[in-house]
Amino acid sequence: DSDIVDEKTKFLIFPISVIGCGKTTTALTLTNLFPNWGHIQNDDITGKDKPMLMKKSLELLAKPDIKCVFVDRNNHQRREREQLFNWTEELRENYLPYYTNIKTIGLSFASYDDLEQVKKLTIDRVFARGDNHQSIKSSVYGEQKVLGIMNGFVKRYQPVDENREPDNLFDYVI
Repeated sequence: DSDIVDEKTKFLIFPISVIGCGKTTTALTLTNLFPNWGHIQNDDITGKDKPMLMKKSLELLAKPDIKCVFVDRNNHQRREREQLFNWTEELRENYLPYYTNIKTIGLSFASYDDLEQVKKLTIDRVFARGDNHQSIKSSVYGEQKVLGIMNGFVKRYQPVDENREPDNLFDYVI
């Protein structure tokens, strides 16, 4: 019964955010607080195998001592969240026993009504961290390129709508 949460239940956390919202900081904090939680960061994955993020997440989740995995990617568009659900469904049997119950948690970092505030806050954070990021380095790209990347994410941002697919597939939304 997939509604039951018991010792066979494991969790995947899918953040929904834009660059600079604190996804990685949150994931690192949670995995430090809870030793049986894991963290897979999309920015650490190279190559053309798009589902590799979910493969690595499920591989980590399959470890007996891991109860929850934070799948660290922006997931700012519905199509990206749909990808994660599809990959989970397609790949789970390759990594987890059939009786493993997976619960998915959507962790939304921003609502649609305060995107200007989010934009200001995240721009300040990204420039404050400088080159302390795997893919967005201010000194390499320059300020205008970084602003362009960030503005693109904010423009494409689609907030969680639990009345619509794929967001209605989350077991829990925070």
